Amino acid sequence: MRTRLLSLLLAAGFGLAAAEPALAGLKVVRAEGRAAISGNDVARARRAALAEALYDAAGQVGTKVRGAGHLSTQGVMTEETSMLVQGTLRDHRVVNEYKEHGRYVVVIEALAESDGSSCGTKRIDLDVRPIRVQIAPGLSGAVVKAAHAAVDRGIEGLAGATSFRAIDNRDLPFPGGTEGAARTDYASLLYGTAPNPSGYSISGVLTVEKRRNDNIIAENTAIVGTLTLKLRDSSNGGTVETIVNTHALADRNRIWGTDVDFNMAGGSIDFSPLWQKALDDLESRLGCRPLRAKVLDVAQGMVTLSVGSENGINEGDYFLLDLPGRKTGNWQVIRIERTGLTTAQGRMLKGTPTVPAGVMATLLQ
Repeated sequence: MRTRLLSLLLAAGFGLAAAEPALAGLKVVRAEGRAAISGNDVARARRAALAEALYDAAGQVGTKVRGAGHLSTQGVMTEETSMLVQGTLRDHRVVNEYKEHGRYVVVIEALAESDGSSCGTKRIDLDVRPIRVQIAPGLSGAVVKAAHAAVDRGIEGLAGATSFRAIDNRDLPFPGGTEGAARTDYASLLYGTAPNPSGYSISGVLTVEKRRNDNIIAENTAIVGTLTLKLRDSSNGGTVETIVNTHALADRNRIWGTDVDFNMAGGSIDFSPLWQKALDDLESRLGCRPLRAKVLDVAQGMVTLSVGSENGINEGDYFLLDLPGRKTGNWQVIRIERTGLTTAQGRMLKGTPTVPAGVMATLLQ
């Protein structure tokens, strides 16, 4: 029996991981094991049921099916299939155990490593700060008007994003009126619109200028808009990436020495393609980033996090907290029990360690 238990645990790849950061690909799985109670030996049945539950949990995140065909000397084809369980479990807890019809049943929740993508349906908070407009000298008032209108429509268009929740805080400049780090400034605190410290922010500039591309046949100019957005991590103010997109509008295409202009744009000025490119870029940058949450408060075993239903958080979701600086017991899992619009409350699943306010949690798959 002991050999059977050992083989199950080895096949499941079960083991306690060392202190590691929260990684995309972690998930909580629920599994159940059953074993017959023989000779009133409940302890042995419990160990066997636990081993079956661990094997089941590992199989949910890492199973390969192998098959082979064999042709006998009599010409009879037979097929064989087998399953190889390769999932790795970081830890587990027993959530229920009981006797049922001569069997012992163990139900566990396990923290498992998965090779699956971390992309999901949750939405990261994106704080939109000032987007300035810079117009080169000599351009018409229509171009100026179109550029400012494009910024307003572009920010409105971000509301249709699936991977992030855009919050329009353009009226709240960064400290000192600069495009510095996404810190919480006085105006943000005054009006209660501080950015989510576990989210991201963007700020930037739309630059519009006229460029010449003449050739020996024609005078060729274009109005070029360049949208530069700085994506920052609100937790530390650091720049994640600078996103740059350019869109050119035909302005003049006149044959030298004539008044013939082949510009087919019809005088329309539309910078909306710039914002569609920016939206696509932001979706691709943020879509597969793990959703984070800051611990706002801890009281009586309940933890309040800085994300809620507007981020797609539901009851039953799990968050992982890595607590650096501890040699053992350096992580905790929180199961969400209540959600508000922008906050959620969950219960710690392990007795230790306790979770301090201010640390970051990462959503598990």
